[in-house]
Amino acid sequence: APPLPAFGAVSVKPFVATGPWHRIPQVNPKRLYIEGCSLREMIVYAYGINYSQIDGLPEWAKRQYFRVEGVTDKPTTHDQMLLMLRRVLVERFQFAFTETDAMQPVDALVVSPKGLKMKPSTSDSDCGNGVITFDRVKAAKLPPNASVPFAGCTVAELLKGFNLGREIEHGLPVIDKTGLTGQYSMLVWERGAECQEIPGGGQHCDPAETLEDAVKRELGLELVKTTARYRVLHTTKVAPPSAN
Repeated sequence: APPLPAFGAVSVKPFVATGPWHRIPQVNPKRLYIEGCSLREMIVYAYGINYSQIDGLPEWAKRQYFRVEGVTDKPTTHDQMLLMLRRVLVERFQFAFTETDAMQPVDALVVSPKGLKMKPSTSDSDCGNGVITFDRVKAAKLPPNASVPFAGCTVAELLKGFNLGREIEHGLPVIDKTGLTGQYSMLVWERGAECQEIPGGGQHCDPAETLEDAVKRELGLELVKTTARYRVLHTTKVAPPSAN
């Protein structure tokens, strides 16, 4: 493989949470900033994989958090930033792996038998460009206990939303079997937990919706169990980060 591109300067430091923090990587054309992510989370982000697609990591790689900042000498693309992050993982964490590609269980995203509910977008502004704004949520007139975990334009973006959000240890990767291309206006909202008082005391609570439930209700898409060929990274070497 060709050498991975490098940041002009990079910093890797331990991170200790003292309150809520912004865990989503922040990227602009000359800077990548990651606050309070584990090594496992950074690998998932850098390689665009699901949590179940990497094994062999020690517990510290899942439980210890780091702050990573990389800057470039000139504007670069998001994909190039990810390659630069991979180099950070190799050089600072000594991350190495072998790779397999075999038929394994997956969840496939398909069109529901009841039919597709989402509509093609007529412009970039219709689908929100992946940004969940207050005005857009207000215009949707959602229930008071609703939360919005996803807004996007394409099925590919929705797949990323599924895969990056599946932080459970053995969550299956999600693949696209919809056959849908082009842009769609997608705003997915989840119903929060609803509780009712029980005569005589106490409460009965219906659990909050999952993303899978909300996607089926709002978009007419659902997940089905199947098998497919996909990559798995098997860790062969890793170490706590070297000093800056």
